[in-house]
Amino acid sequence: MPNPPDKVEIVQSFLNEIESGWIIKKPTNPSNTEPDCRFYHPGKNQEVEVLIPEKLFLYNERSEIKRLVRAAVACAKAIG
Repeated sequence: MPNPPDKVEIVQSFLNEIESGWIIKKPTNPSNTEPDCRFYHPGKNQEVEVLIPEKLFLYNERSEIKRLVRAAVACAKAIG
């Protein structure tokens, strides 16, 4: 059976491509199967949450994952 994809590595690569400065607050475990993700941009003090279904990672649906990450970053709100 193949190793599960490293969700953190995949999502962080898309965050870096979209806009530098974003970090992943959740998941912290690369093999986490929960769909909820949280990103934070310390320079802008913005945070956003998004659900990315595990099946997208399992089936290597990178374009859909990137679309969800991009949409989430576009909707980020200031916190505090």
